[in-house]
Parts: sequence; structure tokens; C-alpha cells
Amino acid sequence: TGGTDSSPGGESPVTGGTTGASDAGGKAGNTSGPIPVDNGPQAEVGKVDLLLAVDNSISMAEKQKLFAKAVPELVKRLVNPRCVSTQGEVVAEPATPDTPCPAGSTREFDAVRDLHVGVITSSLGSHGANGAKDVCVQANDDDHAHLIPSVRANVPSYDGKGYLKWDPDGQASPPGESDPQAFASSLGAMITAAGETGCGYEAQLESVYRFLVDPEPPQSIQLQGTLTVPTGVDATLLEQRANFLRPDSSVVVLMLTDENDCSVQDEGYGWLIASSSAMFRSTSGCAAN
Repeated sequence: TGGTDSSPGGESPVTGGTTGASDAGGKAGNTSGPIPVDNGPQAEVGKVDLLLAVDNSISMAEKQKLFAKAVPELVKRLVNPRCVSTQGEVVAEPATPDTPCPAGSTREFDAVRDLHVGVITSSLGSHGANGAKDVCVQANDDDHAHLIPSVRANVPSYDGKGYLKWDPDGQASPPGESDPQAFASSLGAMITAAGETGCGYEAQLESVYRFLVDPEPPQSIQLQGTLTVPTGVDATLLEQRANFLRPDSSVVVLMLTDENDCSVQDEGYGWLIASSSAMFRSTSGCAAN
């Protein structure tokens, strides 16, 4: 989050506190914590890892089609910026990232030349419920927060690793894609492959957390008596994360959904939601805690 507001009495977007008199270090005083030192403009981003979290419950097919048209255009713009005049007017849309701009114009920003793009869905299954009448118990209701090509047939990816790699300079081994249109087309196909037959309890936030952050993503959620217990560690997911996520990249998460998050804690009584047509009302104990 950005720098500080240098105006007298301004609010710092970093901490939310007010700024005013300078402290001993020469920075504006702040009532809610230190303000990061302003080191000038942010350095250019060399690597970007873009994760698309796509809701794949019923009603999403048409939205995915629109998303599959819009997002590739966004990516094409990142890897092949337009040429603009000194007034910011678009002068040309170059055919390739290396095509020179017309005289008197420059690229609107430096092109991204090292980009990973992956797609996951919002379906994490029944959270341990396994009865015949329970919901989200079918195989297509649980994508395990895995990258789409590993849970859908015939969806190509970079070197079979589950994501797409933009690599116009051929730095990777094997080299990634260098054709903007081909890259965009592959991304569109990956998005629509999500489909709309997934779990109706969309775990948008949990799926992102599980893929990017969870140190021990569960292999499965087992119902033991009346409680569920995370079991094992998902080695496939950890391998996909290690391949996709670079330690020196800028990470971007872009989510497509038409409903609120329905993530459920995968332990204890979380499985009960799959045994009902709606989430249960809270108990009276929630009034106090």
C-alpha cells in the first residue's frame, strides 16, 4: 500500500493515522505507528504471478465466457503495451512486444516479460460429509485448489505444470510462450474449462489461501465420528505451488464470482453444511463469543 500524504494533517494510507509535526527522524509524526521511509518510485516489476480464482458453481458459465474474453485482453496489454504520445493519447497498437513505436511516442509502460498465469476454482467439496443425500460429494465438486489442467482433461499448460508462462526472451527451460495471441487464447480456454458444475458452497477465499499459503494443505477431510479431521498433506498442490510461485515475483489474485464467499473451516462440525440446503443459523453461544 502506497506512500504517505505529505500535506499538513493528512492521513497516511499505510497506517490510517494522522500526520503532522516531524519526529526526531525527520518523518511526520503519527499516532498509530511508524510510517515507512519513502524511497521514491517503486522499482519496475520483473516477474508477475497472476492467479485467477474462478467460481465454478451453477450460473457461472456465461460469466466465465465474458471473463475468458476480457482477461486475455488484459494480459495482452500487460505483455504488449500500446504506444502513446507525450499527452497520453494512443498512437499505435504494436503487433509484437518488440515492435518499435512510431516517432514521438513510447510504450505506455514497460512490458511484462516474465509472467505466470494459473487458474483454480472455488470448489473444495463437502468438507468431510459423505452421505448419499449430502451436497458437494461428487468428484466434480472438489478441485482441491489444484490448477485447472490437472483436474480437467485436454487443457494444455506450460511444460505440463498446470499454468501458462509468458517468456518472450526464451529465458526458461523449456522456453515459454512468446506469441501474445496464442498466450491469450490458451488462457481463455483455461478459464472456460472451469465449468459450472462445481460445489454450490463456493470456497473462493479458502481455495486461494490453500493454493498460495497453507503450509500443510490437506490431502483429504475425513469424518471421524461426529467431527472432521484434515488428513495427510497434498503433495500435488505443494508441487504446483512451488512451480508457479516465485520468491521474487509480484503476486496478483483476480477473482470471478457472483456470490459471497462460503469457505468453511475444515475441522470439527464444518461438514454439517453439506447435510443441509442452507447454512445453519448460529447458536445462542455466538451472542457472547
